[in-house]
Amino acid sequence: GLVVAAIANVVLGALIAIAMYHLSIAEPTPTSDFVPGAILMAVGGYGRGELHPCSDVDLLILLGDDLAGHLPKAEIEAFVQLLWDAGFYLGHSVRTVAECAEDAAADVVTTTTFMEARLLAGSKELLHAMLEATSPDRIWPSRAFFQAKFEEQQARHARYHETAYNLEPNIKEGPGGLRDIQMISWVTRRHLGARTLHGLVENGFTTEREHRALVGGQRSLWRIRYALHLLAGRAEDRLLFDFQRQIAERFLSEGNGEAARIRGNRMRDLNKIQSEAYRQVEEIRGLADAKATEIYAQAYNQSPEAAEFYEFSRTMQAAFLADGEQ
Repeated sequence: GLVVAAIANVVLGALIAIAMYHLSIAEPTPTSDFVPGAILMAVGGYGRGELHPCSDVDLLILLGDDLAGHLPKAEIEAFVQLLWDAGFYLGHSVRTVAECAEDAAADVVTTTTFMEARLLAGSKELLHAMLEATSPDRIWPSRAFFQAKFEEQQARHARYHETAYNLEPNIKEGPGGLRDIQMISWVTRRHLGARTLHGLVENGFTTEREHRALVGGQRSLWRIRYALHLLAGRAEDRLLFDFQRQIAERFLSEGNGEAARIRGNRMRDLNKIQSEAYRQVEEIRGLADAKATEIYAQAYNQSPEAAEFYEFSRTMQAAFLADGEQ
């Protein structure tokens, strides 16, 4: 799944280059302008390089502020139409740098989207201007950003009844799902300026072992999500009963990871794999919550609230890790 996702990103980049070529942009390269005065960026899952078979392809067409009254509408419409005709699940927006700053200031979700932007075509100068305009020095400093993302996470968890033990868990949005890993990644980037989760290790917030647990859990959930998309033929993130047996059997047949150690009665095997999935999301939730709380404590600079939360997180983390070693 991970290898195929990487290949998909390369293929998608090539198809976008072809679409640019058909718009008479000669010899597109990573530094070619998408259209004069504009650049093309990948955002969302595409920006992170985490596309799954039925994921949306999210694009941001960024314009210089001098084009605010001269939108290259025909070129953009032709480009978008080509991608739709090619069968992509396309999500796109067109903004100037000033509009990016205004929209990001009003909405932390939009800010998060811009943080993950990846240049596909055009000059780096315009990308850097957008990143500067939406940086913590301008809007959403780390403390405010964390608080907003924490409230967003709490509301999301409430929608899934604060438990990972749903019979058909949502492995993307539910507690302990991929969003929880993304949340700690976003906070790490905003507060520490780190591009990867390993920034937690480099800045003393976690150990190599905890980092491996987070990354390993993320990869396990990616594999399940990839299989769900293939089986459902759509962007399905719920581990539905209809697919649980097929996914479990597929993982058993691969003969790696936890599945390689599970053998014997077939029904027992399937139940153990399901239990392993539940354990995985609980482990992710425990680690993500603990790491986020520690960053929160630092952002609040030794306030009484921070000390209380910090000590609580360390106690829970120690208990969680001790339980995992039993």
